Amino acid sequence: MIQWNEHLINGARQAVRSGRTVRIHDAATEAPLGDIHLGHAGDVDQAVEAARLALPGWQRLGLVRGRPCCVRWRTRWKAWGRTWRTISRAKSACR
Repeated sequence: MIQWNEHLINGARQAVRSGRTVRIHDAATEAPLGDIHLGHAGDVDQAVEAARLALPGWQRLGLVRGRPCCVRWRTRWKAWGRTWRTISRAKSACR
C-alpha cells in the first residue's frame, strides 16, 4: 500500500506533523489503496497563505493560459490511479 506522508505547499514538499492518518480506498472496488497522513491547522494555514499569494499570478494567466495547467494536473491525478471520489473520502474523514 502507498503511504502519503507529505503535503505539497507552495511548490515544496512539507513533512506532515500531525501523526494522524486516514485509509483511502479505490472507489470502484473499495480495495485499500494506502494511507494519507492528515495535516493540522498549521498546515492548513500555510496552504491557505500560499494560495492567497499565488492567486494574483493565476488571475493574470486567465482562463485560456491557466486551463492547460489545471488539465495537466488532473491528467496526472488520473494516471496515478486516484479518483476524485477517493480524494473526497479522504477529505470527509478530515472533517
